Amino acid sequence: MSSRNIYNVSSLQFTKETHKDSLLISFEDIRLATQNFDNQIGQGFGNTYKGEIICANGSTPIAVKRYDKNTTSGQGEKEFLSELEILFEYKHENIIGLRGYCNENNEKILVYEYASNGSLDMHLNDASLTWTQRIKIGIDVAIALDFLHGGSSPVIHRDIKSSNILLHSDWKAKVTDFGLSAIVPINNEIDFVVDDACGTPGYIDPQYMEKGFLTRESDIYSFGVVLFEMLCGRTACLHGQEELVNLVIRHYIEDHYDKREYDWLVFEGIKDKIEPNSLIAFVRIAYQCLNNKREDRPTASEVVLDLKKVLEFQEDYEIWKPKLPRDYNEIIRVSETSRILYNSVVSNKDIFDRFFKGIRLRNGKVCFSLSCNGERNELLSSTTFSYKDHRLHKWRSTQKSRFQRVAKMVNLSNLRIQIKIKTQFLSPNVIYGAHLVFKFSDTKMTSNELMYVNLKYQMESETRHAYFATCGDDDWMMIELCRFIPHKKDVHFEVLLESLSRYYCRSSAIYVEGLFFRAVDDATLKMAPAKKVLCDPSNVKCFKWKSVSNF
Repeated sequence: MSSRNIYNVSSLQFTKETHKDSLLISFEDIRLATQNFDNQIGQGFGNTYKGEIICANGSTPIAVKRYDKNTTSGQGEKEFLSELEILFEYKHENIIGLRGYCNENNEKILVYEYASNGSLDMHLNDASLTWTQRIKIGIDVAIALDFLHGGSSPVIHRDIKSSNILLHSDWKAKVTDFGLSAIVPINNEIDFVVDDACGTPGYIDPQYMEKGFLTRESDIYSFGVVLFEMLCGRTACLHGQEELVNLVIRHYIEDHYDKREYDWLVFEGIKDKIEPNSLIAFVRIAYQCLNNKREDRPTASEVVLDLKKVLEFQEDYEIWKPKLPRDYNEIIRVSETSRILYNSVVSNKDIFDRFFKGIRLRNGKVCFSLSCNGERNELLSSTTFSYKDHRLHKWRSTQKSRFQRVAKMVNLSNLRIQIKIKTQFLSPNVIYGAHLVFKFSDTKMTSNELMYVNLKYQMESETRHAYFATCGDDDWMMIELCRFIPHKKDVHFEVLLESLSRYYCRSSAIYVEGLFFRAVDDATLKMAPAKKVLCDPSNVKCFKWKSVSNF
């Protein structure tokens, strides 16, 4: 293969020396920051130490790689120059950040941001690294590879492995160790690199042994091995059997994959936490990355999309399913949309979203919904009420109603609406507010602030008043009649609505949608300043103002 296709970083004359000079750190400063290289945290072509630098905002931890200056092959210097160039030119949130470097008196040192959770290989067999976190780590690495592979001058990492994936305190993954990496020249027709670098046994593309060069697809193969490591909870390299490790992994995975024995591949510590669809999709993606034919392996961008789908499956299982009522299947069964939900593939999140917006039951008289915290709400249609004078109400259809018909009341001073109902779906031992839901036929009467309406009603053999109504985002107004704590899902509720103040509500008719039982935790009404409420044009005539001197 022609050497013109090889991009040798070590032969470069850096083009942005001025900017690089701003990252120069003296050897003495690095020695002090690491307390004379006292705390070693890693090794390779040199040792890595933890240090601490003092800045304006306090101290910041760093990682310092000191390359071995005694190597006769010059490999340490090559890696130093390669990594310095790539980290300086290719900055991304999923690539380890370069904080500085030292190149003096034969000392080659790189200073990185510090990843407090160490490398991925340290956590593979730790059950506290959850399946969701493992998927997110995979997504982070795939995004980093997509960034490296996708530019006008792509970078082939050539040594992707779990020990080269660092984890921050929030488990965000960063790809590191670009010592063997190579940049494919701009406009080069051949997107591969030939030299003596060959990566790590167990992770290296088997095609390298046959064809002698590495490509972007070689990084994908190595990444596929990492994906299986996170699934299996162990590293690919078998100590003392490195030359056989590719065959071992390949045969082990193929055997279980062909038999669809995916569970056999899963690390025991996380097995019972994995959603089945998430597992199947993950295994398929990882297996595609290990395809013998490079051209049949997915690109990094394709892996990103596929892993995000895996995450959707898992989060749907972990986050959204617990938010659904235990009897959600029964609620769906008696809903008007049961056929749609049962005959289509919908996620738990889709079901929750439908419940959150409200789902009407088959009888058309009840609308069931969930609050943000998962408590049950229930709206009963005004068609379930009794109207003592049939001449005083008419049935109408109106926009934004959750029911096909609502009651139009034309005489506000003589409502005479008898409500005797039984709830079906309330959450036991939760505080509920019972709200009359209505709106004025004259839209000019609607107010975004608290509105004085003075609803008079009979409950438990006594006359009561509810004074202020609030307007929701759907333009329906609500006024709270009482609060109570049900001890079971079905509760008998009885109230007689007598009148609204015709003086304060003028002569406008109202549409009554129903009675809404809403969990109080979900009824987070903003408390408006007293003066703002009392001085609102719709309320100002309700009060007589006196100066302080009159008291």
